[in-house]
Amino acid sequence: MPTLGPLVPNGQHALDLLMQLQREESTTLSLVTHDRELAEFADRVITLRDGSLLSDELADREMEV
Repeated sequence: MPTLGPLVPNGQHALDLLMQLQREESTTLSLVTHDRELAEFADRVITLRDGSLLSDELADREMEV
């Protein structure tokens, strides 16, 4: 599976395309990352450590419908 790596221009473009497709198709996009900066793009962030749930947070912004 390809990774987006650091948000370099091509990685940002790939993320933009995935998010656009998610909005247009009204689907769920699951993104697994260790990059907190990348997680900032999510509407919801679930944080795990050693297989245990640490947090489950919704973004503090209005969701586009």
